[in-house]
Amino acid sequence: MATPKQISIVAVGAHVDDHWYGMGGTLLKAARKGHRVTVIQAVTTYCSWPVVKDRETEIKPHVERISQETGVRVVPLGYDYLRLVNGPDLSARLAEAITAAEPDILFCPWEEDSNQDHAALGTAARVAGMHAPCFLPADRKVKLPRQIFQYALDANARNFRPDAFVNTSDVLFDMLQLNNVFDEIYSKSPLWPNALRRATITDHHGNDRTITVNAQSEYIHARSVVRGLQCGARYAEGFAAYKGAPADADLLAQI
Repeated sequence: MATPKQISIVAVGAHVDDHWYGMGGTLLKAARKGHRVTVIQAVTTYCSWPVVKDRETEIKPHVERISQETGVRVVPLGYDYLRLVNGPDLSARLAEAITAAEPDILFCPWEEDSNQDHAALGTAARVAGMHAPCFLPADRKVKLPRQIFQYALDANARNFRPDAFVNTSDVLFDMLQLNNVFDEIYSKSPLWPNALRRATITDHHGNDRTITVNAQSEYIHARSVVRGLQCGARYAEGFAAYKGAPADADLLAQI
């Protein structure tokens, strides 16, 4: 049997946990299959969000550890919380980072999110991915992504309709354990109460795997059940295809 060709997957996220919270199962599964997975994290300065204010030296080692353990590389852009503004400057920064990763697939945040950073970054990342040559030197060689998908972070994004799915059944519980760490970090602030040990889940259809989840992982589990029902899997993540492909050229099938 032929070895599947490695593909380059780039996910753009605003905050330290966005890519794990929004599509972590897909990233973890892709990395474990040997694909090249890069996350472009826009907000990497922790000054203006009170929950993590002045805790940069505490948070960054967690990011580095998770990156080393999963093989998901993180590229920091250095913005602060709620300082992202959609426009040519942000798209130019993203075009440079996206082009350097040579993506086959690009994942961007849903553009109609209630969080300003998510919405601004979603639009700027899509523009950068589709039109990178407009922001880069004329002699720069650019590989445009073959497919572009958007992922939802806002639980109230009622107009988000996924039309492409990745089966995450084999990695979900590992991903939930990984994602638990963010609530453990945030819960040290009184502004993030009642987040820890929200539920203990045993999957009797998955070798009785048991996990105790914190708040964000509890939501991810519930969402994964719904997405799984939508596509016929036990657990799944769903995406909205902005730039799709014929079924025989769909790269999601390789994840």
